Amino acid sequence: MIANLCFNVLNGHDYWLPLTLNTSDPLLKWQDPSPLLNLRYIGLSNYNYKINFYNIRTLAITNLAPPLASTASAGEKRYLVCITSIYAHRVSDMIEEPNRMMLPIEGYAQQPLVSLEKAIAPLILIVPDIERKTWLAIENSKTPADGLTSGESASIMLYSMEWNKKEESLYYILNSTLRKEKRDLLQPWFLYLKLMLTGLGKLPSIIGRTFFRGVKGDFSKNYQQGNKIVWWGFSSCTSTINVLEQEEILGKTGVRTLFAIESKSAKDIRHHSIYPDENEILFLPATQFEVIGQYQPSKNVFIIQLQETEPLYPLRHPV
Repeated sequence: MIANLCFNVLNGHDYWLPLTLNTSDPLLKWQDPSPLLNLRYIGLSNYNYKINFYNIRTLAITNLAPPLASTASAGEKRYLVCITSIYAHRVSDMIEEPNRMMLPIEGYAQQPLVSLEKAIAPLILIVPDIERKTWLAIENSKTPADGLTSGESASIMLYSMEWNKKEESLYYILNSTLRKEKRDLLQPWFLYLKLMLTGLGKLPSIIGRTFFRGVKGDFSKNYQQGNKIVWWGFSSCTSTINVLEQEEILGKTGVRTLFAIESKSAKDIRHHSIYPDENEILFLPATQFEVIGQYQPSKNVFIIQLQETEPLYPLRHPV
């Protein structure tokens, strides 16, 4: 049985998505025309729906109002939905940074450049479902932009993917490992890091522009003016400050901290992301910043200005 639901998204656009009704249990399951797309689960009435982002691949449905029966046509249901950025967690994960100096990230630069399939082989027991996700990335990177090879582009796309559970995503596990003191834990990642960083190195560095990150809570004490700090993981930012208003990042209420970051080496990965409309900006791991200043425009809002700087000695080996 095929049905249609019209989701009236808050920005005013309607998205029509096909549904398959499974009569053997009380689940409505979305048809999945593309297994590349992220899946989230939400509650709707007394049932659960499996959401397929085929037409809204960069959005996650997070909140639903009761059906708007008065505006629905016969045989249709209409729901009001809120939207959020797929990479919301990455824009706010600086709270997981160790806030201390650690040993440099090294060992990968001496590795050979290999195919993505070979690069992820040591990660099969570390990252769930990585072989299937790798295949999907490769299938979508056959005509890469910016002079990258298909393998280099696919490695970036693989990083950008969100698993059903974010804790199982490649980016989450990789960044958690980059932030640990035990550098030997990075060894299984060497081939992948060599491939991905080689690809990122071909993208032009963005110099002089300001990008944004945000997190709930007051982190001003950790970022005093004049201090130099290092973010050891890959650091995602946005060029559009209103993205941070999403509840998963800053929201509009409560105590929250906004970072305004002047870039010297950030990379625009939109042409190599599974979510190209997100316009994700990426700083490479072990990037150093200086705290230029702080501003508190209201009781609950803290703004921290950072400027990318070169460390005295390299913290990440060039490839």
